[in-house]
Amino acid sequence: MTMIRGVGGGRIHQGPRASGPEELASPLSPTPSSRLPSGAGKTALGSGAGKTALGILPKDWIGLEELERSKGRRHSTSSVVMTKCFEKIKYIQLEKLHKATSEEERESIIVQPREIFHRALHNCSPVLVLTSVKRGGQRYQVPVPVRREKAEFLATRWLIQVGKDKDRQVTFPEKLAWELLEASQNEGRTVKRKQDLHRQCEANKAFAHYRWAARKRRQPLKFGSTALSPSSGNNDPICLLLVNFLG
Repeated sequence: MTMIRGVGGGRIHQGPRASGPEELASPLSPTPSSRLPSGAGKTALGSGAGKTALGILPKDWIGLEELERSKGRRHSTSSVVMTKCFEKIKYIQLEKLHKATSEEERESIIVQPREIFHRALHNCSPVLVLTSVKRGGQRYQVPVPVRREKAEFLATRWLIQVGKDKDRQVTFPEKLAWELLEASQNEGRTVKRKQDLHRQCEANKAFAHYRWAARKRRQPLKFGSTALSPSSGNNDPICLLLVNFLG
C-alpha cells in the first residue's frame, strides 16, 4: 500500500502495486479467454479474409519518399482510394466464390486483388504506340514499339480516366474495381482503347520505316519532381497507378 500527498496537503491512498503479469495487463487489453483462436476469422470469408491476407497495400511501395515529399497528403489519399478499390475486388470475388456450384467454377475464380490487377494491367498495356515524326515538311503518325514502363504508364492512365468517367452515385474505387475485373477478363473500355490504338498502328504501318527518326535517349518517366525508373526501385505498376491518380 502506497500513499501520495495531494495538492492540498492531504494524503491520497493508492491501490496496491501490481506484482504479477496478470495485474500488469491493461484493462483495455483482451483477456486470454476473449481472444479468438488462430484461424477463427478465416471461416466466413475463406483463407483471405483478414486485412493482412488481402495483400492490398504492402509497405514496400506505399513508402515512396519522393512522392510523399512532393505531393504531401495527396499520396495518403490515393493509398486509401486504392485500398478501398482492392477491398471491393476482394468482396466481389469472394461473393462469386460462395455462389459457385461446381468445383471447376471455384477454381477459375481469382480471389487475390493483386493478381487481378496485374492481369488487368497486362491486358491493357499496348505493344505499339503512335509518335509524330516530321519528314519533308509533313508530320506522320509512325507506329513504334513501346517500353514496358511506358506501356504500364499508359494502361494505368487509361484505367484512371475510365474510373473517373462515372455516375455521381458510384464512387471512384467501386468503378475502378469493376473496370479492373473486366480488364482481367480481356474486356472493358480500357482494353477496347488499347485495341483501337493497335488498329491505328496497323493502318499506319506504311510509315513504319520512319521509326528510326523517333528514337530518343531513354529517360525515366517524370511526374512533377518525382522520377520513376527501374534504377530508382519505384517501378511497381501500382506505383504508377497511384502517381496517375495524383496527377
